[in-house]
Amino acid sequence: MRIGIVSDTHVWSYRKLPPEVAQVFAGVDLIIHAGDVLGLGVLRGLEGIAPVVFVEGNCDHFDGPERAVVHAGQHAIGVVHRPPRLFQVETLADYFGEPVGAVVHGHTHRSHITQMGDVLCMNPGSPTTPRDGARSVILLEATDELRPRIHVLGPGTGGD
Repeated sequence: MRIGIVSDTHVWSYRKLPPEVAQVFAGVDLIIHAGDVLGLGVLRGLEGIAPVVFVEGNCDHFDGPERAVVHAGQHAIGVVHRPPRLFQVETLADYFGEPVGAVVHGHTHRSHITQMGDVLCMNPGSPTTPRDGARSVILLEATDELRPRIHVLGPGTGGD
């Protein structure tokens, strides 16, 4: 299973996303948006590529879930907007309602892939307003293992 991961788009319209997002996500089975979507048109546009699971971010003003769990084969992936460092690893199962082997989060606008105990933590950064200098998303291959890769879309900022 191939999963596109994006967060912190901060645009009102799908057309405001860099075209590289659609290019990187071409052929994915699912897209995860980890919050701060801003406009529902962004989600509708992404749904034209693949089904979308999203969580609400602190800048979203519409009803969405605060957290979600995505099942990719044998892997349970927790999705939340704010970084999981706010939680003890031991409480992630309580927080998500089941044990998770990975957590996708946003909020920081900085991409990273790190290991937190037994939990793989992924932040795709932002394709429009990065704080680490590079617009980015993650492409995750979920087979027997989870193999995430950060895709740098290029320097600069954008958005509405």
